[in-house]
Amino acid sequence: MSRDVYDMSEPIEEKGIHIEYKRANLSKKIFAHIIDLFLFAMIGVALFVGARGIVNSTQMYKEREARVQEVMEGSGLYIKDNNQLKDSVSYYQTMDTSSKTRMNHFEEIIETFLDFVEEKNGIEDRNYVQNDYDKFRLQLTYNDIKMFVLDDGQIVRNKEVKTADTYATYNNQCYVPFIDSKLHGYVLTLFPQYFEDNQFMSNLTLYLELPIAVLLSSLLIYFIPPLIFRRGRQTLGMLIYHIGKADKNLLHIKMGKYLARSAIWIFGILVLAFLSFGLTLIVSATMMIFTKNKQDFPDYMLQIYDLDISDSKIYYSLNEIQSEYDATRQVSQTFKNDNKTY
Repeated sequence: MSRDVYDMSEPIEEKGIHIEYKRANLSKKIFAHIIDLFLFAMIGVALFVGARGIVNSTQMYKEREARVQEVMEGSGLYIKDNNQLKDSVSYYQTMDTSSKTRMNHFEEIIETFLDFVEEKNGIEDRNYVQNDYDKFRLQLTYNDIKMFVLDDGQIVRNKEVKTADTYATYNNQCYVPFIDSKLHGYVLTLFPQYFEDNQFMSNLTLYLELPIAVLLSSLLIYFIPPLIFRRGRQTLGMLIYHIGKADKNLLHIKMGKYLARSAIWIFGILVLAFLSFGLTLIVSATMMIFTKNKQDFPDYMLQIYDLDISDSKIYYSLNEIQSEYDATRQVSQTFKNDNKTY
């Protein structure tokens, strides 16, 4: 027997009824999965946007968001452009200005941050950040030449440092690294409420908005259609490519096994894919390609098979096969030719 043909060989009341199914073509299965995943992604994005809109409209979220934006703008680390907050360093680096102008902006960011710390936390915290800034500058060297020196108790740029673009050198070696690595760290440690609010909003996205979107999209694409097209437990992609699922007896998948498969696919594959960077999907797809019966992980575990039902159908039971056989035989006997023309 061909390895692409499944044989329902169990006799039905010894009537000699014999049914063969063709295995679903692998390329068609792949395209069916692509269609389902595309619909899953599109609906998931729409649901995520909707869930995010609902969460963002709550008073609790608005209060936390307002506190976060106050710190972002007040600290100088972010700048509002077209009603959007953008990283100040990135914003000024993309501007078509001279290195000296950008350096002036970077120095202004640092000074703004120091003033903001003093305003919110007091002079002690300002001095703490200032001392770190001073220590950072005095330790910098370029070709073994100190980039900053003391002049009458003030830290100034060393005039002996000369490059093709001296201001760009100071930007790249001093100001940008200090802002990115130091000040962004201080805004989290010196303003714990800012850190807590950011973490809270991130957790809402990770543990509420995203799971809701994934779960609802999974139900709409992978759970509900097979309840409607229940004879072959077909998704929309499977319906397009005339693919149906059958149990180990090549019969309709009963509700218990269908629920088990849905749970494995939705929670064990799709949901975990977001936590494992798609690893579970890759493993399941690999199994579908390389296992003997071309089964993905849920089908392999539950002995479910994908059949080509272009010219056939999956039966609910052996009794249905028997009934259909008897009905077909009775019709064929009733409509005998008897040399009459129709």
